[in-house]
Amino acid sequence: REKRDDNGEQKKDDSELHGNPAMRLVFRPPWWAWLVTVIAVSLFVNRALWQLDRGEQKQVLLEQRSVALAQAAEVPVGSELRYGSALRLEGQFQPDRQLFHDNQVHDGTPGGHVWSVLTAAHDGRRYLVNRGWLAWNRGAGPPPEWSTPEGKVQIFGQWRPLPTPAMRLGDNRCPAETWPAVVQYPTLEELQCLLGSAPVDGVLLLHPDAPHGFNRNWADAEMPVEKHLGYAFQWAAFAVASIVLFLVLNLRRRPS
Repeated sequence: REKRDDNGEQKKDDSELHGNPAMRLVFRPPWWAWLVTVIAVSLFVNRALWQLDRGEQKQVLLEQRSVALAQAAEVPVGSELRYGSALRLEGQFQPDRQLFHDNQVHDGTPGGHVWSVLTAAHDGRRYLVNRGWLAWNRGAGPPPEWSTPEGKVQIFGQWRPLPTPAMRLGDNRCPAETWPAVVQYPTLEELQCLLGSAPVDGVLLLHPDAPHGFNRNWADAEMPVEKHLGYAFQWAAFAVASIVLFLVLNLRRRPS
């Protein structure tokens, strides 16, 4: 025992002599660090899973659209409206109740989509018609002006659900202060408030060959599946980075 004690004392003396005391890693993060990390990782994982789910839904919707285009069959008015359904409508636009769907970039240029309300002749219901894209910079003044035909019109296009954002940052103002009303991803409830009654749930993308429209490159208006997957990877990377940062900042080297 004396020999072991002598060896221990000798090692201690050698460590102190060379200025290298024995060190050990200590992991004792404060409670608030745990809380912040758990909240951040939960948020990032939730957004990653949401993007993956959106990518899967988009893939299914694209396959449904391909089938609908291959069949080249129009869905009779009054039937169930699905993604990609070909639809013809006859009715009248309401020039005094139009919307400008803001924050829609085309070829790197800011702008938005013109949403006009059409009252259908066959059932009296109101349908939202996306007539295409117009350039507009919010800081440059009021929304652009456009013409809307009066009287009865016949239009055709493809049906879509109401677009939804990756993250909703706020509600649309209702009632609108001016018309056309500038909106960003309005919900059906917000549209009911703005228009006085709920339109049919969805929006008709006016066909590029149909009259009364503007720039209608609809492929640019949809986020591709690959972009959803890319966003999912980014959110997942944020979650991993949060965990690594939590570990690095709370690991300490202390003398034994």
